[in-house]
Amino acid sequence: MTATQLTVASYVAQGLPNPEIAARMFVSRRTTQTHVSHILAWLGLSSRVELATAYARRQGRGPGRSGTRRSP
Repeated sequence: MTATQLTVASYVAQGLPNPEIAARMFVSRRTTQTHVSHILAWLGLSSRVELATAYARRQGRGPGRSGTRRSP
């Protein structure tokens, strides 16, 4: 993914709606919608929830994980 797509994915994972993402990135709502659609297609996902879950897992914060690693 591009840096812009990673930023959009991060905002989606935070639960932000497209208008808020657009405002934060200084782009149109349509541009944001296009980015989200391209990300979903590229990853083979069908919803923003799936994208948020995939992003969290990529960041090491998937279900059942706190995002921190413990020493044995």
